[in-house]
Amino acid sequence: LYRIGGDEFCVIHHGAKDGMAACVELLEEKAAAWKGKYIGGFTISYGVANKGEKDSVVSLVKLADQRMYACKQAYYKKLA
Repeated sequence: LYRIGGDEFCVIHHGAKDGMAACVELLEEKAAAWKGKYIGGFTISYGVANKGEKDSVVSLVKLADQRMYACKQAYYKKLA
């Protein structure tokens, strides 16, 4: 897990796709349950890319980033 910048983070998961799905589900549950002192709640947007989809780390990160922005757009469309 590392910070890319601002409020963007990258998680590199070594394991099966179902393990990554479980990780994303857990993150969603924790975000939904958050009750902080200064921030009452937050949401997460994420993009997942698997090593078989692209041939380099740079292209994998780019794909995951594109998917994260698509997730974010879908969230805001639901609010409209």
